[in-house]
Amino acid sequence: MTASLAFAGAGVAVLLLAPAQQRLLRSRGLVAPNYRGEEIACPTGGLMVLVAALGWWMVRPSLLPAGLLLFAGLGFLDDVRGSGERRGLLGHVRALGERRVTTGLIKAVGGLLVAGAAAALVGGGPARVVLATLVMALSANAINLIDLRPGRALKGFILAGVPLAGFGDGALWPVLGAGLGLLPSDLGARGMMGDTGANALGFALGLALVRAGSVPVLAVVLAGLVLLHVYAERASISRFVDAHPLLARFDRWGRG
Repeated sequence: MTASLAFAGAGVAVLLLAPAQQRLLRSRGLVAPNYRGEEIACPTGGLMVLVAALGWWMVRPSLLPAGLLLFAGLGFLDDVRGSGERRGLLGHVRALGERRVTTGLIKAVGGLLVAGAAAALVGGGPARVVLATLVMALSANAINLIDLRPGRALKGFILAGVPLAGFGDGALWPVLGAGLGLLPSDLGARGMMGDTGANALGFALGLALVRAGSVPVLAVVLAGLVLLHVYAERASISRFVDAHPLLARFDRWGRG
């Protein structure tokens, strides 16, 4: 299957199936409060990830699409079992010091292992494999960090993903298509993709960066991701966005 066909097919499939998914999630009691306190279907990212992984495999058959599913599974665990009591990587580490293992910590450690396996599949020298592992793991969590308002994470993923997909082997296009298909319901606050979707999108973006970048480029990307995580531990990303007019306008675009 061509990348363009997979892109269009994934987008249409998610767009058409999203309402049925939302009804199914609500019927099972799978809802979560959004930033306005409204209970909406969550996690709607599951459908997006399944369609994206299938499209990816049809464009470029390999084991790598399994990473998308595994990252989504780790996110799903946090969506349905996480208490939300601990926030940020440091919060989960502190909980471990109190002899409590949070779902967030399981997600972080599991993500590091999956990222390591994906980095080994991509190949390269030891330095490249280590850098690739950290970039993919932190990229997955970075999308979680910005997924605080309807459509924000999806718009950020699409904006960053399009140029990377253009220089890649086509594997990222079905993921972009699936994300675009979910965007209307996400912007309309009819569903929340949750960590299930954000975790997988971040992995896909990180993998695309790894496959396109040299070791020096990956080192710069890793430094940027570390800075983002440090900032998120100390300040509010939403306040940062609201304080910058261009970012705020892009963030609010399309939101109901």
